[in-house]
Order: sequence, then C-alpha cells, then structure tokens
Amino acid sequence: MSLQFSSLRPCEPEDLELLYTIENDRELWDTSNADAPYSRYAIKQYIAAAEPIQVCGELRLIIDAINEEGKKIAVGLVDLTDYSA
Repeated sequence: MSLQFSSLRPCEPEDLELLYTIENDRELWDTSNADAPYSRYAIKQYIAAAEPIQVCGELRLIIDAINEEGKKIAVGLVDLTDYSA
C-alpha cells in the first residue's frame, strides 16, 4: 500500500478504533508509559474531554494520509507533551 502524507488534525470521535488499537498495542507501552489496556469507553471519554494545549500541556494529533484510491485515512498519531507557555 502506497500512502502520501496529507495532514495533522485533532482527534475526532471517529478515531476511536485507531486510538484503541494503538493504545492497547503492548509493544508500544514502553513509549506511552502504559501498563494496562484501555477500554473503548475510556478512550471515548478522553477524546470528548480534550483541552487546549495551553491548559493541559499536551496535544494529540492524528496523522492523515491519502491512499492509492485517493481516500484520506487516519494512519497514526503524534503526541506533544510537557508544553509550557
């Protein structure tokens, strides 16, 4: 599959399955400091409660790409942490 980077954007409710898959991938837990799986409900609440980076010091962005059919798809995420204004 060939992908071309498209954009970075805030998390949306339709990103639930992507976030659930990434957050519960045990191979990534060292990077994310996770030590237990997250429920879909917990991730849904996280998306709904997102605050501006100036308030919480963190920003999560979804990486969108264009696939071979020209469709924009979410392919990953970027976390910015420890932000201080």
